Amino acid sequence: MPNTPIISLTPHHPAKYLLKGPVYVDQNCTYFAGKDFVDFGNVNWSTVMKEHGVSDSSRVLIFFDDHQNELKRLKQTLKVGSSHLVFEDTHDTGTGDHYSLRQRQDLYVEPF
Repeated sequence: MPNTPIISLTPHHPAKYLLKGPVYVDQNCTYFAGKDFVDFGNVNWSTVMKEHGVSDSSRVLIFFDDHQNELKRLKQTLKVGSSHLVFEDTHDTGTGDHYSLRQRQDLYVEPF
């Protein structure tokens, strides 16, 4: 996958953390960071994908580590045309700082 385009949306560019220790910055990655930061839901994905040679959005994997409402992010991902997504933060019911799909599932699953 060395030629696979990577798009990163992050309020702070990874290089900002160099003083704290080693950081990884991928040369194959386009960073929307710092003053260029845009929230996932506000990105013009058809333009960004076209600029990166992506013609089939159904093959795009989206990885979220943003502590936002996961149901909202799921809806935004489907609107982009992808159904492949991963959430890094999936909190148990009663924990966490955002609404997770795990919490929604817990409403319907009987405890052991």
